[in-house]
Amino acid sequence: MQPRAGEAPFVTRHFTVTGGSYHDGNRNMSNIYTVSGPVAPERLGTTLMHEHVMVDFGGAAVTGPHRWNRAEVAGVMLPYLRAVVRQGVSTLVECTPAYLGRDPELLRALSRAAGLQIITNTGFYREPYLPDWVFGMDP
Repeated sequence: MQPRAGEAPFVTRHFTVTGGSYHDGNRNMSNIYTVSGPVAPERLGTTLMHEHVMVDFGGAAVTGPHRWNRAEVAGVMLPYLRAVVRQGVSTLVECTPAYLGRDPELLRALSRAAGLQIITNTGFYREPYLPDWVFGMDP
């Protein structure tokens, strides 16, 4: 699909998440949790389903907010996030996992500044981007 004139080429125009409550196998769920708080599923709107605002491949032993400047990352990424909002995107699913650069505080600030709902994850990636304690966890 070719982008329209002035449209960011990475925006998917035809994918929209539609609402209503959903079921997780045990109970009906009424909210999706974004970095800024709960949102009703019907308010998600057009959603980018797998994005990365920032990734740090330093490894679990060294990664953390001390390795990046949040203001610099925001300065680089905010224009792109505002561009997708202008294209009609309401929600972005940010898939950077723990120990690979996930920064919920940065994501919350970007969400508010761009007027974009951002959903993050709670997962891990794989070696060598895992802390040692993960290998002792029960499945």
